[in-house]
Amino acid sequence: MPHIRVEYSQTLDDHPEFNIRTLLENMHHALGQRSQNNVSLDRVQTRAIPCKDFKIGTGQKETYFVAAVVLLMAGRSYAVKKEIAGEQLSLIQEYLGELSSKTRITVDVQDLSSAYSYT
Repeated sequence: MPHIRVEYSQTLDDHPEFNIRTLLENMHHALGQRSQNNVSLDRVQTRAIPCKDFKIGTGQKETYFVAAVVLLMAGRSYAVKKEIAGEQLSLIQEYLGELSSKTRITVDVQDLSSAYSYT
């Protein structure tokens, strides 16, 4: 069961062109379209965590962040994980448009623990 967790600077919500629900929907569907890697849309769980308190770098200029973690069942190669990370990164950058130049964006693709259980 794939998961996407997105932490982001809550101050992005102040921008009318930013809507976290739209971004999550885009990321969710992009991951769910990866049928070649056994990622089924009906199993993907996507959520956002706004961060009110944060500091980036020296904190001297207006900067935002979006930090996404994609969690997948073990077994995918490094190349596949790198491809997924690249797809999600590009999607976030494209969605943010001009805001992306002020936003630190990271995407990490990780394996779920072998002890992971679900219903």
